[in-house]
Amino acid sequence: MKNQVSLFTMLFILISSIAFSQQAKEFNLPPKAKFMPKLYQEIDYSYKLNDLSLNEAVTKNFLNRFTETDLDKLKKKDNITYNYYKAAQNYFRSLSDTVKKKFTVEELWHVYIYDQKLKNKLKTIN
Repeated sequence: MKNQVSLFTMLFILISSIAFSQQAKEFNLPPKAKFMPKLYQEIDYSYKLNDLSLNEAVTKNFLNRFTETDLDKLKKKDNITYNYYKAAQNYFRSLSDTVKKKFTVEELWHVYIYDQKLKNKLKTIN
């Protein structure tokens, strides 16, 4: 009987982990950030690639929440988080003007964090 309970428990854990992994998506969350499924809203911005209007400014401050002083402090205090934001900044700078004109800063951050497929596609657009 004890073996059956152990077997059932192991089977339940295995099935649960498989089911959870099927639902989980690959996100690029900042270090120490926790994914909160109840607050997450999936937004597909790929439709903007077909939009002919180019309304957004090309020059954007993608790290507008950080001053240079904040970034220097972050570099000294938490190098992993600093590297995450610098990698994001390099990604945003590498995007073409066409992409920068189609997406707002908030939309590009959403893509950078939550939509890895679109994130990679945006890098290929000239």
